[in-house]
Amino acid sequence: MLFRSNAAEVTYLQFFNAAAAADVTVGTTAPVWTIMVPASDGICIPPFAPLHHFDKGLVIAASKTSRTGNTAPATAATAKLWYVAN
Repeated sequence: MLFRSNAAEVTYLQFFNAAAAADVTVGTTAPVWTIMVPASDGICIPPFAPLHHFDKGLVIAASKTSRTGNTAPATAATAKLWYVAN
């Protein structure tokens, strides 16, 4: 997985175990996992790193205020994901 913050501020990516975006209220629904992406930088998580199980589905949100915040970054984040079914 590759994530890039295109904003001049830290971006927090929140991962939710949910079937659809409508099932998540950012700032209220607790994320399963959150990662911080440095300002104007990116991170890479190896494809076979142990992650979390998302049996319902995967919804990702970005915030600039905190790991559970709901304020969107000034510039959208970019992500590249690989999906492995078992």
